[in-house]
Amino acid sequence: MSNPDKPEQPGAAAPGAQSPAADGPAASPWEAIIGQPVHESPAQPSEETPGATTDAAPEATAEAPVVEPAPEPAPAPASADPAPTEVIDPVQDAPDAQDHEATQVLDPVVLAGTASDTDGVERPSGVEEPQAEPVGEPDRDWMGVTAFITGALLLSPVAIILGHLGLGAAKRGRARHRSFAIAGLVLGYLGLIATVAGVYLLLTQTTSPEAIDAQAQQDVTAVGAAAATHAVETGALPDVEQVDAGYSVAGETIAPHLETQHALTFTGTTATDWCLEITYAGGNQTAMSYTATGGMAQGACSAE
Repeated sequence: MSNPDKPEQPGAAAPGAQSPAADGPAASPWEAIIGQPVHESPAQPSEETPGATTDAAPEATAEAPVVEPAPEPAPAPASADPAPTEVIDPVQDAPDAQDHEATQVLDPVVLAGTASDTDGVERPSGVEEPQAEPVGEPDRDWMGVTAFITGALLLSPVAIILGHLGLGAAKRGRARHRSFAIAGLVLGYLGLIATVAGVYLLLTQTTSPEAIDAQAQQDVTAVGAAAATHAVETGALPDVEQVDAGYSVAGETIAPHLETQHALTFTGTTATDWCLEITYAGGNQTAMSYTATGGMAQGACSAE
């Protein structure tokens, strides 16, 4: 307790009280945890209350020191110039290329020499309109005319070739007489068919030996009957011979039937004694004969 008779000096420590600075700073319980000394911030003097005496200060210091909790670690200082935050656009699904892709529109193709609905469409500059190929002068008229002439002359292969060439030239505008080429083709094919048919018949058609014998009998009978008629009418020996046109009896010509090589022989002395003989090749017989008394017979005249 203080002596009331002796005034206390301001700032003097109370008896029995120890200064915290004399014994050293009080140990903080946080030092044992973090392993480093913790410095407590000094107490800030409060403002003096008006009317209060200075004796209250020594009493406050005489109290036991109050241990304050250690302050929380200060956050890391922010950068002076923080980097701007990058804003990323939201990710969207890619649109369907088939549905959203623009359709490319191409210019219409117009063939040369043909009419089109796009003839009035304006063309881009620098693009020239295709020109039709110029048609040559009609200088192949002779093909059709020559085909017609050769077809009429039965030159079938030449007519067919020239006819086709003439039609081709007419389609290209190189010939004007297309009808001549068609006529030449028709004549050429008809002539070719006729030629083939004739050759076929010539090679396949042959006369049999029996037919040749029959032809010889017709000839000898016709000539012998004419000679016998003349002998009866005149009573004289008739004049019978072979000529280019056939046979001749007393100046009368008789056409032959034999198509193969043949020869006529006439012998006799009187109107009732004579023999007519025709020899030939290709038949079963070699000769046919006719006598004034016996008529027609196979074989040559007898030696009697």
